[in-house]
Amino acid sequence: VLPLPRTADDGRVSWQEYARPFEVDPDIPRVGIIITELGLSKAGTLAAIRKLPPEVSLSFSPYAEDLDQWMIRSRRAGHEVMLGLPLESSRFPIEDHGPLALKVSLPTEENIILLEEVLQLLQGSIGVEVFMGSRFTANAGAVRDLLGMLGARGLMIIDQKENPLSKISDVATELSVAHAVSEVRLDSVMASSAITARMKDAERLVKSSNSVIVTTSMTPAIMERLQLWIASLHAMGIVLAPVSSFASQGGEEH
Repeated sequence: VLPLPRTADDGRVSWQEYARPFEVDPDIPRVGIIITELGLSKAGTLAAIRKLPPEVSLSFSPYAEDLDQWMIRSRRAGHEVMLGLPLESSRFPIEDHGPLALKVSLPTEENIILLEEVLQLLQGSIGVEVFMGSRFTANAGAVRDLLGMLGARGLMIIDQKENPLSKISDVATELSVAHAVSEVRLDSVMASSAITARMKDAERLVKSSNSVIVTTSMTPAIMERLQLWIASLHAMGIVLAPVSSFASQGGEEH
C-alpha cells in the first residue's frame, strides 16, 4: 500500500511540490487543459501523454489499472497528474459514479476510508478533480469534511462549473484549501460542431476574465481538435498553463 500524501515537516505541500513549474506575467491570458478519465483506454492515455504539450494536466480514473506506471510515464513527459474523485451524483444510475464514490448518506468515517483508498492509488499527484458529484458537492457538510481531509494532506481540488449548486469554491476559500473551477467541458456533446462551440466559449472567457480551465475526456476526434486548438492559442496571444497555476487559496490566486 502506498503512503498517503501529507504536508512535509518544513511545510511543503503536495500540490505545490508536484506542480509543473510555471512562471508567466499574470496579465497574459492563459488556458489550462485537463484530460480526464485517463488510464481506462491504453491507446487514449498514451496519446495524451505523448502527443499533448507538458503544460496539459492529466487526471486518472481511480478505476484504471497500472496507475503507478501511468504516473511515472506522465511525470517523465513533464505533465502534472491528479486523480478523478468520484462523488455521488443526483442523476444515479444514469451517471454511475462507481463503488469508490463518496456519498452524502455515508458516515464521515466511511467517506474517509473511501477517500484514502483513492488517494493511495497515485503518488506524485497535485490533487483531485471532481468526477460527477452533483448531489455530494451541493451538501455543505459533506464538502466541508472532504476539503478538511484534502487540505490536511496538502492537495488541491478542481471542481466543475457543470455543478451549479456546488459548495466547493465557497468552503475551500473559507478553509484556505487550494482549489480551481473548470468552466468549460469540451466533451459534454461529442458532435464536432458542439466541440467547436465549446472552444469558442473558452476563448470568449479568456478574453473577458484572462483565464479559463477546460476539461475533456480523450477520444481520437478530440485529440485531433485539441492539438489544432492548442496550436491556435499561441497565435491569439494565449498561453497554455498547468492547472496548478490556477489554484486559489482563500481569495488569492496562486
